[in-house]
Amino acid sequence: MVIPLSTLFFAFFTVHAQPDVLFRSQYYFNLLGSIMSKNIFFFLSIWFIAMVVAANGLQAQNWELVWSDEFAGTELDESKWSYQYGTGASEGLSGWGNAELQYYTDRPENIFVQDGRLHIVAREESHGGMNYTSARIRSIHQGDWRYGRFEIRAKLPTGQGLWPAIWMMPTDAVYGGWPASGEIDIMELVGHEPDVIFGTIHYGPPHTYTNSYYTLDSGDFSDDFNTFAIEWEKGEIRWYVNDIHYHTETDWFSRGHSFPAPFDQRFHLLLNVAVGGSWPGSPDHTTEFPQQMVVDYVRVYQDTDAEPKTSLPLIFDDLYFNWEDAFTGFDGGSVTVVENPECQRHPLSHRNRLVYAWTQLPGAVRTTIPPSAQCGSWRQLAGQPRPHHRIPAADGRGLCARVSGHRR
Repeated sequence: MVIPLSTLFFAFFTVHAQPDVLFRSQYYFNLLGSIMSKNIFFFLSIWFIAMVVAANGLQAQNWELVWSDEFAGTELDESKWSYQYGTGASEGLSGWGNAELQYYTDRPENIFVQDGRLHIVAREESHGGMNYTSARIRSIHQGDWRYGRFEIRAKLPTGQGLWPAIWMMPTDAVYGGWPASGEIDIMELVGHEPDVIFGTIHYGPPHTYTNSYYTLDSGDFSDDFNTFAIEWEKGEIRWYVNDIHYHTETDWFSRGHSFPAPFDQRFHLLLNVAVGGSWPGSPDHTTEFPQQMVVDYVRVYQDTDAEPKTSLPLIFDDLYFNWEDAFTGFDGGSVTVVENPECQRHPLSHRNRLVYAWTQLPGAVRTTIPPSAQCGSWRQLAGQPRPHHRIPAADGRGLCARVSGHRR
């Protein structure tokens, strides 16, 4: 049996290329096979050009699993997730900011783990003054990351008025309230279009969003499990469904800050099923309840070959900032002053402010701030261990001193 040369080249290339690159490459290999018998030199020239085109944007990440939930137990792992409750009113977001109609609970009727899968169930029932219930969980301060591959395998609900989402929000809100600090939507679906999912980022101000969508070739996303993922690097976010790359974003902004702000900070994951809202509209007579999103796993990877994560700003305000939270889940490193090292006064509160950056290295988080009378009086903050210390000065004012923290 004679194997076409183009087939051999393609087999070799599959060993080294990413799935989305293979998809783009196969066309070129098929084309080359049809012409190679006519002119070998022409073939070689075209083959070289095809390799350049196919490898354009080729990513060479060495992804390493750093966090996951396989839902192997019998209840939600609250060392990884926390619940959000109600209608959003307690957070100043009536209807969760989207005119949603559900009341979020932690009841087993709305969220449970069974047979290695998480179930988030939306129901039509009166509860908390609303006519629908569901659940919403997040990984804040228990799983927070800057860059990586985020992969979730799930089966989605269907029906008018349903709005399942797998998404990310900023942990530290360094650049201000929404949308200045950004939002990353890994997957959203509106139930009246059950075969289409959307990948989106929100940023600004003014509020701006850019997105794209993926449509299944047959059936819909309630028929079976599908894998939704993003790969997030400095200055670029890519979206995938079942390892098919369908969208890339490389352009965004946060007013008053340089690119790649706001997508250069820690974000955490959220999983929820909303009912109603400004985008999907309300349920109608065709909507069947209960409806559920079933999650098989959530996995987070980071690139072991990436450059050290430097110049990641965090803002520490004395008196009110929870320093302990700042180091939750952080793997360690050294902290250094990167701007306004003389403790610039905050223009609104007149409190002292320092802005720091960390470099991720093994070990504890530590820094030594050069003493300066301009730092004024800094009070010791609550939390064990206490990462902030007040040292008296000869003039009776405290000096900026050591800051240290350890992975929680």
